[in-house]
Amino acid sequence: MSKLTRREFARLSALGAGAMMLPFDVRKLWAQIPGGTLLPRDVPKYVTPLVKPPAMPLSRRRRNGDLYKIAVRQFEQQIVPVGPPTPVWSYGSVDYPGTALEGGTFHYPAFTVEALANRKVSVEWRNELVDAMGNYLPHLLPVDQTLHWCNPPGGKKGRDRRGSDPTPYMGPVPMVTHVHGAHVGEESDGYAEAWWLPDANNIPMGYATTGTFYDYFAKKYNTKWDPGTATFDYPNDQPATTLWYHDHSRFPSSSRTGPSTTTGRSSTRTTGRSSRGWPLRSSRSRSSRTSLVMDWPATCRPSGTRSSSGT
Repeated sequence: MSKLTRREFARLSALGAGAMMLPFDVRKLWAQIPGGTLLPRDVPKYVTPLVKPPAMPLSRRRRNGDLYKIAVRQFEQQIVPVGPPTPVWSYGSVDYPGTALEGGTFHYPAFTVEALANRKVSVEWRNELVDAMGNYLPHLLPVDQTLHWCNPPGGKKGRDRRGSDPTPYMGPVPMVTHVHGAHVGEESDGYAEAWWLPDANNIPMGYATTGTFYDYFAKKYNTKWDPGTATFDYPNDQPATTLWYHDHSRFPSSSRTGPSTTTGRSSTRTTGRSSRGWPLRSSRSRSSRTSLVMDWPATCRPSGTRSSSGT
């Protein structure tokens, strides 16, 4: 490979400087991405109230612990104060459907799961990334199938490894939820290769619908998980604290779970009162206030279009 000469370096530098001298509208045009890009100067600052996620409602209180039924769904939410709403994926209680704006519980960031120290919480996690007809929804972000990932198209023999298709993946989306910092057994830890697909009507023939370790844990612990779900147990045998929960499925990214959390699948849990971001509190403490701060791509797109940069 030949070295860059001083003359070539000067020429390239001049071209770069020249580009900066172009009219702003031309440079703005070059910077556009599908769906449209909001300029920071066009977004009003400090006008959106800080979100304080309320408690996730319980599905059932039992003698031996509390049960939550929590699903991931796609919906639209106003992320920045200007422009159209953004398609997002986030968690909510299946017993209280609809978005928070509609009086339901689906919101980004998701509601907080509150738990008492040393009282078990069981969560039935549901992958409901399907449309109104029960057909699967594709990922909101481009997924490179040639890197190590869940790889449902590989079937049982080729899952959880590199794929060979160079085109972006447009199939059903895996999920598995991990509570960051929780004391749990291996079967409830949200291992990256313990994912599962939604129980959609149109899963392509030959696709793996569960990850390698989903099947391994189901067999080892004789679990009775319904298709499109898994139930994890959290003993909460740790000091009062705030944790966070998020999708942990393996997608090609500089951070393996990046595309999942970027689409909105995250929140907090507390123990003591626990927020999912999971606040734990001791039985003697007062409830705590939990906040989750995340960066959000300033990209808006009209309703019904597929996001290329996340939600």
